[in-house]
Amino acid sequence: MTSEIKYPPFGLQLFDGHVLLRVIEDCDLKHLCAVTVSDIFEPNCPWEFPWLSQENTALSTAQFHWGLRASNKPENWVLPFAAYVDDTYVGTIDMRASDFREKRSISTGSYVLRRAQGQGIGTRMRAMVAAYAFDFLSAKEMRTAWHPMNKASGGVSAALGYQVVGRAEFGAHDRPEVHARLVAEDFLGCPTLTVSGHTEALREFLDA
Repeated sequence: MTSEIKYPPFGLQLFDGHVLLRVIEDCDLKHLCAVTVSDIFEPNCPWEFPWLSQENTALSTAQFHWGLRASNKPENWVLPFAAYVDDTYVGTIDMRASDFREKRSISTGSYVLRRAQGQGIGTRMRAMVAAYAFDFLSAKEMRTAWHPMNKASGGVSAALGYQVVGRAEFGAHDRPEVHARLVAEDFLGCPTLTVSGHTEALREFLDA
């Protein structure tokens, strides 16, 4: 006798308007593997991801996401989403937490492809995951960080209600960062969000 083992995050999908966020499965990796620095950033952008030019291969991208699945556990997890607009891949966003049951805090990171930038998609993506975190996981706060020169990211954070709580001279990749926090009381919500695949097994998996 055999029994099917299902990875609990698979099947989680967030919808709002034309934007779909779904937890990354193997079928999404072909899009992520094809992304280059120029697909996201202008030339010589000071906050481009160094790993994108140095390490991003089809195999390394697949191994990274397989590794996330293997290492995820209730006390330390990452939910990576692929973002689509009308079935076209436009970027990714992830939710990360450690000791979530105690801290009720989730951090996010994201990118939107250049061809989809300037259309409000990044703002909507972040609003969607914030609404999911607050309304479905009972998070108390969302955290994010950006390079001081990345005015677009800072503007999105401000529009969603994030408050700057600190700065670091050497943050991720040894670069300066602005740190911000959004609490549930300051979030304006995402009233047209719909969620599917939020199961009891997933809640247990995330220790929510």
